[in-house]
Amino acid sequence: MPGNDARLIANLKAQNLLYTVAERGAESTELKIIGSMKEALHPEFDGHAGILAAMARPETAIVSLTVTEKGYCTDPASGELDVNNPLIQTILPIHSSLNRHWLYCRSAKHAPGARTESFYRAVVR
Repeated sequence: MPGNDARLIANLKAQNLLYTVAERGAESTELKIIGSMKEALHPEFDGHAGILAAMARPETAIVSLTVTEKGYCTDPASGELDVNNPLIQTILPIHSSLNRHWLYCRSAKHAPGARTESFYRAVVR
């Protein structure tokens, strides 16, 4: 069974990337269907190569990655990348100084045909 984040992506794909926002007031609730997403990817379904390919497409203008504080894999004492973290240990053979999310961004930046405009300059150094 996929994890919660993978399940969310599967559910979004099943409903054409539409979701509902409920605005609750004192006397009423207003429901709005939101259709702003064009694509939602997850490595479990799309693979790392599929994600990198999507990020590197010339028509890709915005990439949004959901990262919680634990996803940054930092050492609480120093704030630096925790190279002893098991996730980072699996990535270190691929790239020595980046966690998975930054690895995606940097890899997409350098892919053939990738956009190298302001988003990548601002986000990926």
